Amino acid sequence: MVTYETTVVDLEASAGRVYQTTVAPVPVKPSKSWIWKTIVAIAFIALCAVAAALFALHVT
Repeated sequence: MVTYETTVVDLEASAGRVYQTTVAPVPVKPSKSWIWKTIVAIAFIALCAVAAALFALHVT
């Protein structure tokens, strides 16, 4: 992901009413939330599998 910030050229151009957009990319640390979502999904699936196995053992 990239965020953008206003550059000095933008400020000077807007002051002279000749605004042309100039953006400079600022590196942003990638989000790690997908890792946590994956871990939670795997844990949930494992919990459901264990519950199903225990239920099957209980019924038979």
